[in-house]
Amino acid sequence: MQDEGAPPPLKIAARVTRNHGETFANEWIRTAASGEDVWEAFGETGLIEWPEEDPNRPLGQIAQDPRQGRYQDIEDEILEQTFAAVRACVAEAFTKAARVVLARERRRE
Repeated sequence: MQDEGAPPPLKIAARVTRNHGETFANEWIRTAASGEDVWEAFGETGLIEWPEEDPNRPLGQIAQDPRQGRYQDIEDEILEQTFAAVRACVAEAFTKAARVVLARERRRE
């Protein structure tokens, strides 16, 4: 029996590798370009297995499975820290790319 204070159990990767990061980066770019949610990119890493609904849950029970809530909290925290770390680099790269491309386009007019 699970301790009441313990978080709901999840299947979490034993370690995080560079391959997980590469997978996330590749999927983030792909999902952003296709208008999908960044959560899809996180899921593709396989770091945490999405907990399916408990088949023994009483019918009509609307509350979310606590394991899914925990998954989403962990996912949100990882994504928040990731975006905070890359924000300045993304802004700088975007600014440089926009200057080059728009300067070229102004010359064409």
